[in-house]
Amino acid sequence: MLSFGNTNVGSSLIAINLLTTYEQHLRNAASVLQDKLVKLDAGEPVLMPGSGPKPYVLQRKGNVYSCTCSIWRSIDEIEQRRTCKHLRQLRGEKAETGRVGEDGIRKSDEKLKELLEADMRIRQMHAAQGNHSGSMLGRRPMESSSQDSAGSKRQCIP
Repeated sequence: MLSFGNTNVGSSLIAINLLTTYEQHLRNAASVLQDKLVKLDAGEPVLMPGSGPKPYVLQRKGNVYSCTCSIWRSIDEIEQRRTCKHLRQLRGEKAETGRVGEDGIRKSDEKLKELLEADMRIRQMHAAQGNHSGSMLGRRPMESSSQDSAGSKRQCIP
């Protein structure tokens, strides 16, 4: 390590390199978002990562912006007035508020809160039952089979 008086030059150089790397990362991320926004505005589908293994698909058809996430799909509003955190992340908070209004943003936030609370209740129920399968948000019920007293199999969804 090179020292100059009481200054540790090696640590300073590492800090400068980390800062430069972080700034490059931010510029790259901004560039990727800008590229996705250009594609979206041109009507091309854009993939956005989510919490699950499959990315969400954002699209624009005319003046309708859509997303395949459960929040966008479950908002009780005409398609032109729906939004979600993925559209807000890509288009920007100001652009989405201008497009759907404060009421559209509020409905999206309320739906997110509602789904998260339902997911938490399901997790608590599963934990109480000893089932630690994790979150049910965005999952379909699993089919299971059981036998009735006559020995016939029947399909049931828990």
